[in-house]
Amino acid sequence: MNDEFFVDRSKQLGKGNYGVVYKGYNLTENRIIAVKFIEKKMLDKIPEHEREINVMAELAKINHPNIMGYYGYEKNESGLYFFV
Repeated sequence: MNDEFFVDRSKQLGKGNYGVVYKGYNLTENRIIAVKFIEKKMLDKIPEHEREINVMAELAKINHPNIMGYYGYEKNESGLYFFV
C-alpha cells in the first residue's frame, strides 16, 4: 500500500460477490474514505475490471454532489484497491 492511503481492515463497511469495502483514510487530505478491495483470484473472474478502472477515472473528473469522489486505485500482488 502506498503512503497516501491507509486501509482499516478491522472496519468492514460492506461485502459483495467480488469484493469487500473497508473504511480507509486519505492521509494526504486527512479524510475518511471507502476502500473497495477485490482479491487477485477474483480479478480473473471479472475481465471488465480494467473497464471499471477507466470508468472511475472518468467519474473523478466530474464535480457533482451525487457522484462519489475517486482518489485512485492500486493493483498489487494481493489484489485491486479502489479509493473512493
